Amino acid sequence: MQKKFPTMAVFKEAANLPLQNIGSVFTSLLVFIVASIAAIIIAFILVLLSGFDVANAEVLLQSVQNGQLDGIGGIAFASLVALIIFLGATSHVFNYWVNLSAFGPSGASWSFADGRFKAMAINSLKLLLIGILITLVGI
Repeated sequence: MQKKFPTMAVFKEAANLPLQNIGSVFTSLLVFIVASIAAIIIAFILVLLSGFDVANAEVLLQSVQNGQLDGIGGIAFASLVALIIFLGATSHVFNYWVNLSAFGPSGASWSFADGRFKAMAINSLKLLLIGILITLVGI
């Protein structure tokens, strides 16, 4: 008779993992909050540096409604920078939890050592492409 995979034992261990590492849960939330605030502030500064103000907002809104995308570059660049910051933070948290579940608390680290920056960049790209695919399917 073959041995069966202990599905319930693995599930219980995986379900208890966040409860055993409650500090990591709060660290993950803190990374999300700080990345969100940083992305918003940096995007706001980039939009202001591009010369965008309230007077230009009405002109830009009218031109977008008419189908012309002139002058939207400053906002598009700021949005792209904010997206890169947030995707990087999301990927870093994702990689931390993958390493925690695969290697345990001793194998998981918040540092960028051991190629974790490369893994973060790859996962950021995957998340971006998944988002684009979901958007295209939704259209």
